[in-house]
Amino acid sequence: MTASLITTLVGLVVPLLTKNLVDGFSLNDLSVPLIVGIVAAFIVQAVINGISIYLLSMVGQRVVAA
Repeated sequence: MTASLITTLVGLVVPLLTKNLVDGFSLNDLSVPLIVGIVAAFIVQAVINGISIYLLSMVGQRVVAA
């Protein structure tokens, strides 16, 4: 449950970061910290989502086996 909540929150950060990139796009506004933040948010979201799916599968297997 916690992993799903974290995945959702990180998923909401991505549009906030890309909003600045899309609204006033110019090469001067393109900064390394912004790109690193977007990439980091995607990576965190993917990792937490993977952990969440793994835990859900593990619980499901235990329920079926019991």
